[in-house]
Parts: sequence; structure tokens; C-alpha cells
Amino acid sequence: MIHELSGTIKAYNAEEKARNISIYSDTIIFPSKYVKDEFKDIVDKNIENKSKIIPQGVFNNKREYKDKKIYLFSHSMGTLVARGYIQKYDNEIEKLVLCGPPTKNELTKFAIKLSQVSKYINKDTKPSKLLNKLTFGSYNRGNTINNEWLSKSIDNVNKYNDDKLCGFIFTGNGFINLYKLMDNAFCRENYKMQNKSLPIFVIAGSEDPVIQDEKKFLELVDFLKELGYKDVTSKLYKDLKHEILNEEEKNIIYKDVLDFFNK
Repeated sequence: MIHELSGTIKAYNAEEKARNISIYSDTIIFPSKYVKDEFKDIVDKNIENKSKIIPQGVFNNKREYKDKKIYLFSHSMGTLVARGYIQKYDNEIEKLVLCGPPTKNELTKFAIKLSQVSKYINKDTKPSKLLNKLTFGSYNRGNTINNEWLSKSIDNVNKYNDDKLCGFIFTGNGFINLYKLMDNAFCRENYKMQNKSLPIFVIAGSEDPVIQDEKKFLELVDFLKELGYKDVTSKLYKDLKHEILNEEEKNIIYKDVLDFFNK
């Protein structure tokens, strides 16, 4: 799915990656014709036969996809977006996977206020290194390599650190949205609970600092059950960290997710 405009792709010198997408992807999804045309100009290739325009995502296109079952897989910050989605539309999807989900943090409301101050001071024109350190600094505690909390594979960590498209820092506004998503995910009154039978599979690495610890992970599972969801299962993968889909053991996770979808 392509959602970046050409200026952003060029700013990160990602033209070659864009061309690879145009060559090797079976289907390329765009949010608008404008974005598709911009992307097409960069790659300089005919992509009409593999392009689809789906305004504002698949969920608003029930006419085209009315006969399709929708399975939602979310990871990390994406699980916060997914939880916001099911608050209103849990009756529109068949199953949900929450992978590496942030768990409840009592400091979230304070973090929202702090990020609002940061946005005001910096006029939201530059990344907030202070908020980044406060948010993610503890994740790497006990490790010797920067961002080692992401994966137990040092090769994966090195690839991440060497990729200039990775490791960007949010502005104050970016952190405001992150914290608000975290706060919203645990607002019980926001869940309409239109589909209490929705199967939900919650997974993470046992050493993933994003879940904080096993106790917090299980509290999230219990939270979903207490909301009224009747089919919530979970699994922690021993010794794995945040990027469980990129570890050597990834096929185990893929199989578990596929089994969940096919069940």
C-alpha cells in the first residue's frame, strides 16, 4: 500500500525501492488517483494492470468487498489504531490479531500534556528528542547496541540502524497522537461492543519492552475479555523481542496466525 507522496519518497532517496515495488508487487493500493499518478511518475513504469485505488482504506469500500471476509492484522502502534477501529466497527471484520501491543501505562495522560508543551515550544517544526527518550529510552535498558530491544537477531538490529528510513523521531504532534491512541485504547466507554463473538488473538515476544512485562500483557488480555469479547486467546513467544515477524522463528508465528485465521 502506497500512501507517501513523491516529495517524501525523493526526500528519503527511496526511488529505487519504489521501482522495486512497481516491479515485484502483485497489487499496489493507493488512497487516491493523485497519489497513484505521483508514484507512477517516479517509477516511470506502467502499473495500471496492478493498481487499485481504495479511498481511505478497504473498510470504506463495502460495495467492492461486500463478499469478502476481512481479517485485520495489526502490529505495535498499529494495534492502537486497530483497537480504536473495533470500538465502532468490530462487526465489520471476521478476526483480529494484536501483535506486540502497547499495554496500559498510567503516565499516558501526563505524557499527553507534556507533548502538548513540547509542541508549543518547538512550534512542531522539529523532532522531539526529549519525548523520544522519555518514551523509548527505557526499552533498550540492559542492551549494548542501539535499538537492540527490537530483535534478538543482531543482524536485524544492524540492518535497522543502517537504514536511513528507520528510526525517525516524531514531532511533538506525532507524540500527542501516539499518546492519545494509547489513552483511547483503554477507554471502556468507547467500545460499542457490536460483535462480542469477534475472535481476537494477542501475541508478542516475551522480551518485548512494548508490552512492559508478562503481567501487563495478561492484563490487556483480561481487559478485552472484561469488555465482553468472548473469544480472546493469547500467546507469548519465549525469548523473542518486538519484531517477532522478522526473527529466525518467524515461521512459527506465521503458522499460528494462519491457523487462527483458518480456525
